[in-house]
Amino acid sequence: MASIEAARFNTRLVGWAKEAGEGGGPEAFRACSKRLFEGLGAPFPVAFEDVSSGTARAVYGDEPGGLRAKSVLLFFHGGAFTCGSPETHARFAIQLGRRIGARALLVDYRLSPEYIFPTQIEDCAAVYAWLLSSGVDPARIAVAGESAGGNLCFTGILKALRQGLPAPAVIYAMSPWLDFDAMGASYSANATADLVSGAEMTRIMSRMYLGPGVDSRDPVATPLYADLRGMPPVLVQVGGDEVLVDDARTVVARARSAGVIAELDIVPEMQHMYQFDAGVMPEADASYDRAAAFIGRFLRT
Repeated sequence: MASIEAARFNTRLVGWAKEAGEGGGPEAFRACSKRLFEGLGAPFPVAFEDVSSGTARAVYGDEPGGLRAKSVLLFFHGGAFTCGSPETHARFAIQLGRRIGARALLVDYRLSPEYIFPTQIEDCAAVYAWLLSSGVDPARIAVAGESAGGNLCFTGILKALRQGLPAPAVIYAMSPWLDFDAMGASYSANATADLVSGAEMTRIMSRMYLGPGVDSRDPVATPLYADLRGMPPVLVQVGGDEVLVDDARTVVARARSAGVIAELDIVPEMQHMYQFDAGVMPEADASYDRAAAFIGRFLRT
């Protein structure tokens, strides 16, 4: 049975989904999402340090006075490619970074609909390339992201590999959003259980991201149809009540068939983004701890 804290988290999600569904365009969606993100997880102060890859902005997020680790957690935030920022997601990345002994670097990729595919992928790949060029050993880089950011964990790193760059040590993708057609069985099976997403909204937001004329099964846009050979070990974690369960199952199966070490963690009764209530919700802390154990098998610290 889910915890009391999980029930409170779900209540927040219901309120956010109602507000987000009232319309008002991208700016209204960003504003209500920002309020949601700011209310999740354990609060603590964060110090920010901007860096620039030349084409994309990224931000280090640190706890003031903390030691700076040699390893880096490269974090791609979610938000349907339309909202979110390093500032809204820094605490979530830092909490994971604590567990793996890594400094959090969050990519401020450009958002849709002002910027469409493949801009976000290019921005994430550019920051990864910059990180390598700054002298960070790829064996010391873990990549993580949730939802749209989970997609970018795959597509951004695949782009870097196509450019001839070495792979990072490991990837942790939380509820990656990969099925732009919303055809997976879990879109039907979890249609009433999922408090956030649904097939119709998925297709609307997908088209906003992809733009006109782009095939929703383009392997550059979704790893469900990409060649995943050469990818580093990957953990895919998803809430059991999400419509994205089949996205997670399918990409793990494809990764394994490509010879990639891939593990799937389906957490019963959990909703989208539940990991971000770490420090408050026991299920979120337990999931981050399992992810840290997986990452620790491969990350050099």
